[in-house]
Amino acid sequence: MAFAAIRWYWARAAITDPVWSHVVGLVLGRYLIFRTVLITLKRVRLGIFNDYRLKISAATWLSKWEKEQSYTPMNLHAPGNKELVSHTGFMQRVSPGRVYFVVGRSGAGKSALLEQWMTIALRAGRVAFLAQLGTPGPALEEVAALSRRYGRLRFDDAMLNDLLRRGGFVVFLDAYNEDDDPVGTLKLIRETFETNVVIVTSQFVPTGWPRDMVIERYDLAELSDAALESMLSDTAVQELRARADLEVLLQDVRLPSHARLLADYYAKNGRLPSYRIELYEDLRDRLMAAAAPGGFAAQVEHISGYAWTVFSGGNRRDFKIDPEKVSVELCAYAVEVGIWTIAGVGGTRYRFRHETIQMFFVMQHLRADGIAWGAMDRVWFAARHAELGPKRSNKEWRDIFEFYIEWCARDAPEAVPRLIEEMHGFSPELFNGPLVDKIVRFEELNPRITLDRDVWRRIVIETSRQRS
Repeated sequence: MAFAAIRWYWARAAITDPVWSHVVGLVLGRYLIFRTVLITLKRVRLGIFNDYRLKISAATWLSKWEKEQSYTPMNLHAPGNKELVSHTGFMQRVSPGRVYFVVGRSGAGKSALLEQWMTIALRAGRVAFLAQLGTPGPALEEVAALSRRYGRLRFDDAMLNDLLRRGGFVVFLDAYNEDDDPVGTLKLIRETFETNVVIVTSQFVPTGWPRDMVIERYDLAELSDAALESMLSDTAVQELRARADLEVLLQDVRLPSHARLLADYYAKNGRLPSYRIELYEDLRDRLMAAAAPGGFAAQVEHISGYAWTVFSGGNRRDFKIDPEKVSVELCAYAVEVGIWTIAGVGGTRYRFRHETIQMFFVMQHLRADGIAWGAMDRVWFAARHAELGPKRSNKEWRDIFEFYIEWCARDAPEAVPRLIEEMHGFSPELFNGPLVDKIVRFEELNPRITLDRDVWRRIVIETSRQRS
């Protein structure tokens, strides 16, 4: 019976479905033996996932990587090691017995990389799962949902836990930095990493984990000049090389998500933008200009509202749409243009595709207050921060403030010095090396921006201490 489950769906259903299993147990009186064989024998344990492997490989969100040409896989490197490892070479290195953390900032391509690795693992005949952390329910629940949807396998928690502990699987966990159940995720990893390949993406490596868990960290390298130029048209590359004022933009777009937006922007406008914020404004404008009865413009403001709701709500990154405010057509188009993705397996909730996109729309929400630049002082910032609730770090505003500085540098350059001074008064932690370098370059490029030397000297000294 257990070996029949490798080949026939009815046998898999009889063993894994709770109702069928009890019926079979009553008729044959040996259900516990079947369950033990199913869990213990690796050939049976992995064989029941044959349908799952075939069907999930054909799923749109994975099969696209078989033909995707717009994404350039990024290389990885271990901290302190300049040797770059390709995304395919990395998968040849991994093995059970350690937890692999792939670290990169928002938009670095971590989620896309996991999808490609998932495709590689499935193509090699492995049984692999990709769970998105930060969605409703624990990671194990999403593994169970994937098994049901693509393999028609209905496991109870105890049985799925037993299967994973026995091992032979590849487990991908995406966005640990967004996880609202880190304790549960740690428990799952601790119980499975010895017998499975476990790969986690995050913006940081957690501290305080048990000492017996070996963590191996890899950082995502930024796009090289050649990789970036391969994603752009020849004329865009020529303009990129010719314009000295694009130096700041060039540093911003060395991430796959930004590079794709840059390529789309050039294809639409026939020129390169001077500021990164223009890439996101173009993304917003594409949504507003979408052809639909009545257009989407009246509904787009709700996207900014959802961004603020997610940001102010803490770790929860997904949200449910109010159909009376946002149409199904807008949701589908927002997924198509890359603003949202469907969260989890059910398809009833959404999440912003990248944190940077979310932070742009948070800024849009705050701009809707219609507040003048002169009124945006540290008191105003503190009042907005108080809306986030207790125990929220000031650093969480950094991406939002970076968009504010770009917006101000372009549209109200004389206001930049005051904005920087008030931001610093609100929280010196907001200023890191890349942001300081960007502001310096803005001042060099725009004579209308004149920084207060005393304030700026203090900011630079504090930032230098952070770097060291």
